[in-house]
This record gives sequence, structure tokens and C-alpha cells, in this order.
Amino acid sequence: MQGPIIVSRAGSSQRTYMGGADAIAYHIFKALSYYNPNVIYLILCTDCNSINILHQYRITEIPIKHLRVHSFNFMSIDNVTILMRTVKALQSLLREYGDFYVISTDPISLHYWIYAKKKLMRNGYNVRVLWRPGGNELTCPLHTEICPFSNSYTRTYGHCTSISTFFSRCIPHIVKSRGLNIYHTILYPLIRREIINHIDGVLASRSVYIEGCKLLGLKKCKFIGFGIDTEVFAPREKDEAIRRLSEKYEHIMTRNIWGDFDSFISNIRDKKTITLGFIGATKPSWKNSELLIKVFNDISVDYDNVFLLIVAREANYLIPLISKLPEKSRRRIIVFDSVRHIYIPAFYNLVDIFVNPSLFDSLEINTLEALVSGNIVLASNRGCINDLKYLGIESYITFEPNKSSLYTALIKLLENFDLYRAETLRHLDDVKQKLSLYLFGRRIMKALNEMFAGN
Repeated sequence: MQGPIIVSRAGSSQRTYMGGADAIAYHIFKALSYYNPNVIYLILCTDCNSINILHQYRITEIPIKHLRVHSFNFMSIDNVTILMRTVKALQSLLREYGDFYVISTDPISLHYWIYAKKKLMRNGYNVRVLWRPGGNELTCPLHTEICPFSNSYTRTYGHCTSISTFFSRCIPHIVKSRGLNIYHTILYPLIRREIINHIDGVLASRSVYIEGCKLLGLKKCKFIGFGIDTEVFAPREKDEAIRRLSEKYEHIMTRNIWGDFDSFISNIRDKKTITLGFIGATKPSWKNSELLIKVFNDISVDYDNVFLLIVAREANYLIPLISKLPEKSRRRIIVFDSVRHIYIPAFYNLVDIFVNPSLFDSLEINTLEALVSGNIVLASNRGCINDLKYLGIESYITFEPNKSSLYTALIKLLENFDLYRAETLRHLDDVKQKLSLYLFGRRIMKALNEMFAGN
């Protein structure tokens, strides 16, 4: 495949936790760097000074003053003009090849590139714009986090086919969760329709998106799955993780909003201590983090050696629940809020059993990061978690996202911890290889070549 590849995303980087489009765009960029020397990471940002990339590669920034999801500002001609000026700065590279590819990981930058593509095509450039959708951008008609076609009422990320269920359960769930505002009900469907009409293909991270492509009439749609930076997220001894965190101890402690971290560190040096953990976002109800806290409260009655570590955005949301627990449980819960992403790998290394109790989809970046970090992984049987089986990965345990099922799964793990730990480590090299950015890049390149073979 000829031509440079631009990996594009919009919005200022989250200085606290690089999740979602931030992590995906960076992983795609680094994965493609193994195969194409002309990969560019293009950031459309509101505050370029806030961007903190783990490894510095070639990064081009576009300062845009008004980049807001819930308005028409990002569609204004002034912003497109800024984008075109930045593209002109890359012309020496673009002219050498005559054509190039853009992979966008969010609908805002994708919308920019649709406008830019029209202008560039008139100037003789051959531009192919590809969409790597996230969340429910491809399958949900209202673009709500709780989706009427991909929701917790189905066991998988599949589509609800019952009209009665749609109106009796899905719509009330949406109204309760997000509300029916002008953006979700009118603006986004219009934007998505324009996106569908003008993009050249879809790179699907989840198998359900292939079905979404068929429903929406998108013919060029290839499954690429996920990739994780296994140089950053890797198994390490707890002493090594503690040392890494101690180097920024004062900063780390400013993010500690519940529990005695020093006492926790002292306890986990004991080889008999087992740490349950959750790292990710907490506030939305479908993340279901409260379930883990409630089950831990029950487990702590009989297991004095078990601790719970939570590192998340918006973790203050959990404090009222934790404060109501018995003292025996409360003192063994440690919570950190909005830790900078550069320190997140070390926190995985403090966790023995990672739990993703999502009501919606447990195939998330945090689940994959936990897998390659050597954690025993418990994931709810919601969403596309079984997509991992397509890659030959089965070293995880699933459960129904309810109290009884999670409690039973955790008790079984705790009673046979050494056995499960050994089994996890036995599969680790294979898991790291299959989720590596190197193979991720190969899957992306294969998808692009198949989409545009002969063009």
C-alpha cells in the first residue's frame, strides 16, 4: 500500500487518564509505525499544551478554539480553514505520494476530514478517509451510551429485534440514563448519515460493528480488533511497581481520595495478600463499579488478606457508598481519582485479580491492559468480550453482572488462587503476542490492503 497514513483524533488530551479515543488513536499510530515509516499522528486540539503522549513521535497539532461535541462550532468554515492550513504544511510529504489515508478514531475529527477531503480531492489529492468507530457510534440510532440496539437487555452486543422491548425497556432506559436531548435525537443522526455517505471504509474493533455495517449499507468494513502497548503494560513484581510509584509519591498521594495507601503498600508486600482491582471509568451506571464494592464487602467478612484497589476517573462518585460499609471493609479499600496515565501501568502491577463488572460491555481497554499485565481477569459476560476468542485468547473468566454470580466467581478464585495464577502466567506470552501492537498493525494493514486492492 502506497502513501502516508494519518491517524487523527479530536479534543484536548485527557491529562489524567488516556482512555477511549486517546488510547485507540495512539495505539493505531504506534502499531502502523512498524509497517509504514510515513505515519503521522494528527491531533485536533483545544488546548495543545495539555497533551501528554507517553512516547513522542511525529505529532502535528491543530489549535481550534471552539471544538465542542454538543454544538455546530466544529462544522464552521473557519475551523476547516485552520485544518487546511495545517494540511498544507504537510504538502511536501503528500505530494511525494499523491495520495494518503486518514484513520479517524472519533466522529468530530472524522467530520473535519470529510470537509477537508472534498477540498483536497479538488486539488488533485487522492484521499481515503476511514472510520474506527467507538462506543455505539456505528450501531446506535440515537448515539446514547445505553443503546436501544446494543444494550444490557441482550446478553451480547447484539441487536434487539423486538419492537415491544424497544419501546417498553430500551427507550425508558435511555431516557433515565441520558435523556432525549437535541444532540442525541436530531443532531448526531444527521451527522452520522453524512459520515456514512462520505467515508471510504470502516475499521471495526468489535464484531458487532460488522453487523452494524450491513444494517447501514457500508460495504467496506473490516474487523481489526484491539492492540495494547505491551512494552508499557507488562507484568512486574510488586516491589518494582511500588518503586516506580514512590518516585512520584507526593503527586500520587494527591490523587488518593480514600484509604491508607501506605498501610496498603505495607500489606501487599506480604505474599499472602490478594488485591482485587478495578482501573477505568466509574460514574456511568452501566460501568457497575458499585457491584464490585458490594461484593468485596461480603468477601471481606471471611478473608482478612483481601484488599480492593480502585483507580478511576470520577471516583468521588463511589465515596458515599464506601463510607456506609462496616469499618472492617472500609479500611481495606483504597481509591485513587484521575491518576495520570503514565502511572497507570504500575497500578495494574499492584492488582492480582482485575474485575470488570460492566452491565454493558466488558471488552474495554482496561480489560485488555489487565490481561497483558498478567492479572487474573474476571469480566462480565456483556458486550463483545468473546471477540477475544477470535484471536485465540480464552485466559479470562466471565460472570453474570450481579452480586451472586460475581461473589461465587471470586470465592472460587480465592480458594484456588495459586492454581489460577499459574494458569494465567502460562498463557501470558501467547496473550501478549496476540494483543501486541505489532500484530495489531498487521491486521490494520491487511484490512487496508483488502479494502483498496487494485486501487
